[in-house]
Amino acid sequence: MKPSKISGFTLVEVMIVIAILAILTAIAWPYFKTNREEVFRRTCMSNMSRIEHAKAQYAMTSSNPDKELTWEDLKDYIRHKPECPMGGVYDGWRLTTPICCSQHDWKSDPKLAGFIP
Repeated sequence: MKPSKISGFTLVEVMIVIAILAILTAIAWPYFKTNREEVFRRTCMSNMSRIEHAKAQYAMTSSNPDKELTWEDLKDYIRHKPECPMGGVYDGWRLTTPICCSQHDWKSDPKLAGFIP
């Protein structure tokens, strides 16, 4: 009988493929991280706008403009409770104060310049 020849990849070929993948990952990672942060920022901005719209709808039916609102007051106007994707806490639950996130402060963050909820 003739001995069978085993074919496959050599160790050098596998190491070259791993090195190429590592280089591509190192190039792509900063772009992925930047885009992910931008998506989180935009999601939080959208949530703040939704809360402000719900506060405005609540204000149309409320007689007390200085009331401290809770989620129970606004759940008839928003389907789901908005949450910051980075774990921030929303502040500004009075009808007269604008909503603000502890992670994405639109008042001081230059990347959110021009945003008004």
